[in-house]
Amino acid sequence: MSARFCLAGLLLATATLNASELNLNREERVAALVRALCVDDFDVRENAEDTLTLEEARILPLLHAARQEQQDAEIRERLNRIVERLEFKALLERHINEPDKLSV
Repeated sequence: MSARFCLAGLLLATATLNASELNLNREERVAALVRALCVDDFDVRENAEDTLTLEEARILPLLHAARQEQQDAEIRERLNRIVERLEFKALLERHINEPDKLSV
């Protein structure tokens, strides 16, 4: 079985199972999904982007590091979109949870 199909299988499993079911820690899961952004299959790349976007903001440092290391423009752009979405989601959650700290 090729590495591409193994990675695609891991990606699909990651999208449907939580980390404890896969016995992967957060860093390994994020790294696998970032690698999936590099595969040739468009659907796998899209699924990886969507899955990363559903993660919590605490993966932002991992995504920032991956973006810094990335040479491919498409992957950097995907990582930029993911980071922007997660930062916006974190901002919304902070304002929902702490409305008295909302600054206009």
